Amino acid sequence: WKEGWLKFKDTRMEKVARDLERKYDVKINFGNEELKDLKLTAELKSRSFERNLDVIAISLGIEYKIDQEVATFY
Repeated sequence: WKEGWLKFKDTRMEKVARDLERKYDVKINFGNEELKDLKLTAELKSRSFERNLDVIAISLGIEYKIDQEVATFY
């Protein structure tokens, strides 16, 4: 954590999801268990949860949907 930013270097999505859940008080699910093993390298500087999900989805070539306080990657 740096000035409220989340920084990840070759980090499994399972851990990224846990960090996002803590920071934004949300629940993150995976539509496919294999997605948990994807690795992310990124600096998430936005304060917006949805904007950070956009960056992750674009970086990894995956999609997500949000339903209330639950985000699902697929």
